[in-house]
Amino acid sequence: MTTSDQRERKPRADVQRNRAALLETAQRHFLRHGVGTSLEAVAKEAGVGPGADSSLRGCLR
Repeated sequence: MTTSDQRERKPRADVQRNRAALLETAQRHFLRHGVGTSLEAVAKEAGVGPGADSSLRGCLR
């Protein structure tokens, strides 16, 4: 697979669901707790696995 193929490939459905859940939950956490909230707390409340918070880190950059 080439680099251009990887950029064009659509993310898996579970990845899209996890990302949406993480972003929605993160927004609530940041509004309630400010920047002091932990990504682990966001991932736990969103109901995603412990590795999924790396997806959130990418979204926040």
